[in-house]
Amino acid sequence: MDREPPALSLPEVAALHLNYLVPIILRGAIVARPVGTRLTSKFHPDPIGLRFFTRLRRKYASGLLAGHASDGGLGFTRTVLVLEPGLIDAILSDDGLDYEVADLNHKVISRFAPGALIAQEQPKRAPLRRFVEQKLGTGTAIGSHRHAGYILDVIDREVSGLERNTPQRLCWQNFASLAIQIATQAVLGRDRNGKEIPRSENDEIGRLLTQLIYRAAFVPGWRCRAFGRYYHLINQRLTENTGPSLTGRFSQQHMSDAQSTFWLFAVKDALDTNLPRTLALILAYPAIYAEVISELNGKDLSDPHDIDRLALLEGCALEAARLWTATPLLLRKKKKDGRLGQFHVRAGTQMLIPAAFIHRDPAVYGHLASAFHPHQWRGGAVPASLQFSLGPRRCAGRELALFLIKATLARLLTGPSGPAAPSPPGMLLRSPELQTHGRIPELFDTFAIEIERTAAVARGGTALSS
Repeated sequence: MDREPPALSLPEVAALHLNYLVPIILRGAIVARPVGTRLTSKFHPDPIGLRFFTRLRRKYASGLLAGHASDGGLGFTRTVLVLEPGLIDAILSDDGLDYEVADLNHKVISRFAPGALIAQEQPKRAPLRRFVEQKLGTGTAIGSHRHAGYILDVIDREVSGLERNTPQRLCWQNFASLAIQIATQAVLGRDRNGKEIPRSENDEIGRLLTQLIYRAAFVPGWRCRAFGRYYHLINQRLTENTGPSLTGRFSQQHMSDAQSTFWLFAVKDALDTNLPRTLALILAYPAIYAEVISELNGKDLSDPHDIDRLALLEGCALEAARLWTATPLLLRKKKKDGRLGQFHVRAGTQMLIPAAFIHRDPAVYGHLASAFHPHQWRGGAVPASLQFSLGPRRCAGRELALFLIKATLARLLTGPSGPAAPSPPGMLLRSPELQTHGRIPELFDTFAIEIERTAAVARGGTALSS
């Protein structure tokens, strides 16, 4: 009989919850929670389980560990912890034959965006996936996307407004507001029957969407009046949009309101989470900051193809997403008995993949595991990361998300364009403090971010005055 994965002891199972699962719940698995983020980033000694999982793997000499050897009649779900990249790749490469999605994320998303691709299983999933990939330009350079120019115009206009209204310092609220304005216009358009949508309506959509997500995540039987109001606004926008957008000429066959809701959530999350984190890392490293400015020199930021060519800036975004993983935990459920690696895994077993640990694992990333090194993404030799998942369920909007982050960062770092434009503003990270001479902290409190505009930066990347 094939042997099963080594079983963790009850104290180790308890430690798994305290060292990894509880901090994730406190921080918020779907939407970040300010208080939980602050507490775990300041006081938790091992918030991504780096030391804990390393000790377990060394003790059992295995990349597969049983969290519960059996349910013991107590109703516990059998859980297996997956710590080996090769085994993770085998699980994520499956398209529903041996493993089904069991993430809490997917369950919560199915409550506020029922019918969206991420919540679907076969056979419905395949045609919807093809439709979404065609709409988002999956696997292609977004510079060639038919709405790329429109998206850049939205970004330029919104960043210009941010610069006018917040001349000195940027904080979390500024990034959150910027994110919802860009997201709603990119996904839903900015015209209704030829008339521009008021910014207040975009803000209302963002506020209602946040309410839906929180209620879906934390309140059983969560439906509320916000659900009806939100979907009324969304369907009105889908029906009356006369300009370009990702949802333009959306096929009703593909659950337009649900899919657009998920896109809105994903674009907003990419911008209000990953954008400030990436900017913070760039500003914390003066040499990288100067290199990024040099890369931006001579680029036409209104040309989508030039945005595609920003390789260093893309590396910065990918490093930020690796170091501070937005989705720290992936779950799959084994559909039938079978082997995984050298072990037998029973049907119904939950496969727990600690993505945040894998992204900091020295066994995977070597001496750069906890360092900020965006250049490694240029060579294509970086081990497969889980920021956007892998395999058939890989994020269909990966390229679009990176395009949005790069374009917005480029515009923030260079200031207004044009022949009469001034030299780009300098920026300083005031909070939270990042020590660059050692390891990057396991967590980053995005809600505490504060960036100060300083003296102008010369085109070569140095400050013109102090």
